[in-house]
Amino acid sequence: MSVTISIQNNRSYVDENCPDRISYTTFKCECDMSTGNPDPDCWECHGKGEITFSDYPFEMNLANANFHTLFSALGLSTDYCGTVAPQAVLKALNRTPLALIVREDREEPIGIVDCLRKKAKNEGCEVVYFGISLDRAQSYQTRLAAIALEAERREESVTWG
Repeated sequence: MSVTISIQNNRSYVDENCPDRISYTTFKCECDMSTGNPDPDCWECHGKGEITFSDYPFEMNLANANFHTLFSALGLSTDYCGTVAPQAVLKALNRTPLALIVREDREEPIGIVDCLRKKAKNEGCEVVYFGISLDRAQSYQTRLAAIALEAERREESVTWG
């Protein structure tokens, strides 16, 4: 699961005022991986064989744990959805040391593929851990500040859910 942080009414605002800022990424649908032909009944691609995702500006999608770490460090509500004034977000960003957002990986985490290989060889497997590196924490701060500043400019709330 994940949480998307954005600006209230962001998508409709972008659609109306700056649609050129939306980027699109298209992937081949898995429904035609084995046969080479799209499944006309596929619920994802609806028989097209491709899935397109749109990437709107002023949106940030985080894993639930990373959202909780970020908003907890900032002293903001960690409910699964909500709204907050952009000024409260900016104030929280200004007073929160970056170190509070960092959540380092545990000892020697491994990826899922390596984990499966170890299991296949009966070598055991470590739990896969993730964290928030210093670089990622800085990225979260920068992107959240951009969202809050734009929300303040539009006189809208910062939302998540």
